[in-house]
Amino acid sequence: MMSKLYIHYGSDHFDPDEFSPIKNIYLHNKPSGGLWASPYSSKRSWYDWCKSEEFRTDRLDKWFTFTLKDDAKVLTIKTELDLYELENNGFCVDKRPKMKYNLRGFYPDFEKLFITGYDAVEVYMDDTIYWALYGWDCDSLLVLNPDCIIPN
Repeated sequence: MMSKLYIHYGSDHFDPDEFSPIKNIYLHNKPSGGLWASPYSSKRSWYDWCKSEEFRTDRLDKWFTFTLKDDAKVLTIKTELDLYELENNGFCVDKRPKMKYNLRGFYPDFEKLFITGYDAVEVYMDDTIYWALYGWDCDSLLVLNPDCIIPN
């Protein structure tokens, strides 16, 4: 079985020394740190989103591809039901206020996901979860653990 291919923009190679640890950011549903990528053949890719929004297009000329190790533990989010399961299983930061673009007060606890053994979070963005994960504008892979990456 061939591993899924991912693409990261902004650098032409993976440097583990440049990888910043995952840290939750108060009132944000995205953390700092990690490595962001899109599935290579995504219909809602970072590249397309940047082009359509004219956002950081100067960084699209540098990129590298990678796969994940076969035993990588990846949390996949495709529907709002997946978000409820995440919340029900204790993987959300508690006591965060609801915001204009986050009406449920949903804030994933990325630090806890990493500590409990998750290597990455993969989100497939569609209209059903857009507002619940406002700011995740495209299909994304957030690598929490650099040891799961296999550079191509």
